[in-house]
Amino acid sequence: MAWTQDLFDPTPSPEEVRAQLVRVLQSPEFARTTRMKGLLEFIVLRVLEGREDQLTSTIIAAQVFQRETFNPETDSIVRTEASRLRQRLHEYYSRSGKRERVVIMLGKGDYLPVFRVREVATRRWWIIAAGFLVLTLIAAATLLLY
Repeated sequence: MAWTQDLFDPTPSPEEVRAQLVRVLQSPEFARTTRMKGLLEFIVLRVLEGREDQLTSTIIAAQVFQRETFNPETDSIVRTEASRLRQRLHEYYSRSGKRERVVIMLGKGDYLPVFRVREVATRRWWIIAAGFLVLTLIAAATLLLY
């Protein structure tokens, strides 16, 4: 995953993602969710380390849930916890994290988290609106002077 940063890049830096991960893990929504915290931390750090190839149900089961022998067809722990994690992240960003700039998302049917900056589009809109307002004021002042 490329970690380029520029003014209009919707991808947060690794430092921003790590800081956001800490805030999520310390939030009330994740207060008593030991397994969910472990899963979130595992998948986010693997992506930041460039080790996305380790985000398989077998590796997650062994590393996060200590399942030495794991059969994804008979054991649904990884799918179930990932589903719960998706829901909990949604709750977090609807409540405690509703004003957070960086968003950690987990797509349905996937263990690969995606990181986004939430306010870039809003910031652009405000810049355009402010520019339009300034131009309007200048035009109005010009008309009043003549």
